[in-house]
Amino acid sequence: MLILKEPIKPTQKEITWYTADAGDGKRGRCGRTAPQLNGQYPTCNPDDPAAHCCSNGGFCGNSKVRMFQVNQVRVFAMQEHCECQGCIDFSKQKDFRWKPAEWWTFTDNSTNIGRCGPDAPRLLTGKIPKCDPESQSACCSQAGYCGTGDAYCKCLGCVDFKANPSYEY
Repeated sequence: MLILKEPIKPTQKEITWYTADAGDGKRGRCGRTAPQLNGQYPTCNPDDPAAHCCSNGGFCGNSKVRMFQVNQVRVFAMQEHCECQGCIDFSKQKDFRWKPAEWWTFTDNSTNIGRCGPDAPRLLTGKIPKCDPESQSACCSQAGYCGTGDAYCKCLGCVDFKANPSYEY
């Protein structure tokens, strides 16, 4: 867990991240999986050099792609906070805010992840689930599953949410 010794003074007026005095389970958390802060998903302090990025797991930090060698072959380790799929670098995107998810998430119901369309179970909001347009599985197939490729993106009745993020069923 990241706890700052000295607070990092932000350059922006509105504090949209959990500060060091936040309760357990909140400090260092960000994104859709973190408890909301003032009705919004928390961000990371863009001015904090140690924690300006939000990982796709919902934690602030600053780690990037780590590269190492095995038998003189370059291998990339897991991407952690700044450069991974779904990660946000708030030092570069200070105004980024998450919109409410319109797809099944692990915290909502893990058994429904990847389900989409009119025949999929409805979201807790009552809406028909879409596919995350920022994910690698942004298309909804006619069978009601998120994925990639022609069977998910180009078929009759399929929806490509990356190309049409505002599509409504």
